[in-house]
Amino acid sequence: MSWRARALGSWLLVAAFAAPAPALARVDRYAVIIGNDQGRASEQPLRYAASDAQKVYDVLRDLGGFEPKDMVLLRNESASTLRSTLIALNDRIRSSLAQPERRTLLFVYYSGHADAESLHLGGSDLSVEELGQLGARLGRELPFAGARRLPLGRADARQGRHHRRAVRAERRARAAGR
Repeated sequence: MSWRARALGSWLLVAAFAAPAPALARVDRYAVIIGNDQGRASEQPLRYAASDAQKVYDVLRDLGGFEPKDMVLLRNESASTLRSTLIALNDRIRSSLAQPERRTLLFVYYSGHADAESLHLGGSDLSVEELGQLGARLGRELPFAGARRLPLGRADARQGRHHRRAVRAERRARAAGR
């Protein structure tokens, strides 16, 4: 290799390290994690919805880069508590969205009874329409990442899928006494 090629290579290497690194936007991560073992009076209580929510909270806090101050865990709470929590969180998220150097992520997890019209939170319901209105207050700029637990053995109205394998596994676990 000629001295010119080496000099050019060295210069490119120095230029690469000397160039300013692109600024990375700070990401504000918010999470609302809801677990409710109780549904309507006609629904069988769930065993693990609230504890599943606690586990999701723990994973997001420990491994997901979420700060506890920006996370809300609601276990066996009412619709009015969820409503007021979402309104309060909306205000915090809006202030984050107002800062252009920041990116904002909202993660929502719900484990509990629900149908196509509402979440069943113990003795109270929160309609999907109202939930959508609370989310719409944030505007369209907010990316949304979420997860949901589908009811076992029922068709999901939006995806049109049955979860037969999960139902069979649940039945086998119940039969085995787990």
